[in-house]
Amino acid sequence: MMGCHTKPGCAATCCRGRKDESGPVSSKFCKKHTCDHFYFPIPMKAPRCEFQKDPKDSVCPHHVICTVQGCECPRLQYRDPDNPVFRRYKFCYDHKCALRECPEKRRPDGINQNQFMTYCDNHNCIAEGCHSMVQAGRSCCERHTCGRPGCMAITVNQGRFCRTHNVCEWPDCHQPKTDPHNLCRIHTQCSTAGCTVLKQIGSMHCANHTCFLRGCNNSTGAFRLCTSHRCQFASCNEHRRTAPGALHCPSHSCRSRGCRNGVEEETPYCEAHACEAPGCRLEAKLEWEHKCLDHFKRRYESVGEARLIDEVRELRQVLGERMAVIQDQEECIRRQDAMIRRFGCCN
Repeated sequence: MMGCHTKPGCAATCCRGRKDESGPVSSKFCKKHTCDHFYFPIPMKAPRCEFQKDPKDSVCPHHVICTVQGCECPRLQYRDPDNPVFRRYKFCYDHKCALRECPEKRRPDGINQNQFMTYCDNHNCIAEGCHSMVQAGRSCCERHTCGRPGCMAITVNQGRFCRTHNVCEWPDCHQPKTDPHNLCRIHTQCSTAGCTVLKQIGSMHCANHTCFLRGCNNSTGAFRLCTSHRCQFASCNEHRRTAPGALHCPSHSCRSRGCRNGVEEETPYCEAHACEAPGCRLEAKLEWEHKCLDHFKRRYESVGEARLIDEVRELRQVLGERMAVIQDQEECIRRQDAMIRRFGCCN
């Protein structure tokens, strides 16, 4: 009986399949055992592979290794959607483009020998040292694409703009821009006298001299707010009240409605609206003789009581005087009566 290895057909041990003779050159193995490098040698003029492969793989053990020179890692596999077999890319995981559907080799680093970028030449940003993927239809990633709308050129000097658009936008200035501004170093310097720090975006001053009120371009000096928005009370760094014409913060503003005068923090009302009574913290009114309502009432109660006492005293004095007159008149009448009685009896 002839052994299975002597049977005509596929040269693979114990395989009963027929040799693959579908191409211009016949393989000594069947389709399942013929290495892909028999059909497609790499490089193209290399000898055809004559080694047997596993039926579930696409290449023989000799061609499993990554094609990058010096690499001994196995080539990356993927499942063939048309056949129940694993195909292999030309490169291993470290050398194949990181974009899943791309089979190409990663771009060499260009700086470090034997180092590679993350993507291939078609998908890696062209900026030096950048490992990011390019944007669709562009040659750079988003970070290295010019920030001017519509421009797809690469940025320069690690800035936001390309060489064409990396020019200060100050009139007649041709200096390069300073991130994150659209102006050069000279025109982004804080406008406060003696300060050389960069301006805040949208402000004429640096962070230390920019008024906290949005949209204000006044310098704050040594304070948090500028003189137009800071409380006018000495050494106070708080914002003025929002009322029209207010000049002080809530702590230093008179609480009387419509009053713009300043006060000490422990005093609720200014001199014009504070009660004259010692220790009183209530609001006074002009028509209340610069007193609060309580002390105004008390004053008139005491004034009324004093007036009443004076009136009683005056009445008593008048009554006393009248009583004295009446008594004199009564005495005179008694005398007259006595004389009448006396002389009348003599007659």
